[in-house]
Amino acid sequence: MNASQSLGQTQIAAIVVAAGKGLRTGGVLPKQFVIWRGKPLLRHSVEALLEAGIDPVVVAIPDGWEAVAADALAGLSPVRFVVGGATRQESVRVALEALEADAPAKVLIHDAARPVLPRAVINGLLGALDGALGAVPVLPVVD
Repeated sequence: MNASQSLGQTQIAAIVVAAGKGLRTGGVLPKQFVIWRGKPLLRHSVEALLEAGIDPVVVAIPDGWEAVAADALAGLSPVRFVVGGATRQESVRVALEALEADAPAKVLIHDAARPVLPRAVINGLLGALDGALGAVPVLPVVD
């Protein structure tokens, strides 16, 4: 049972799409596993979701990178891994299928390549989902 269930609220799950190979970055590791501000890029997003009480978090990862992903998220729970597809859409589909038995009322979908996920954005998104079929957070761009 997660925090939202214990309060009698509907279950909220999240999918973090991290199945890319990071070919454009030209590094040895896919971008989601690169260290940024002291920890793997992927870990920033997953921690933010877990700290907001989201349960479970399903992470779509590239095939063959299971050990690296497990190491990147060591100690975080509840986190599940699925091997993503060839496209972002396929990765989301696989992760949604992994959540089927949970039957969450709401599912947040986030890209691991965007590590800054403030609690206010999560809360605003959850509020926007009340009574809606979908919602997308939009932030102003400042140059």
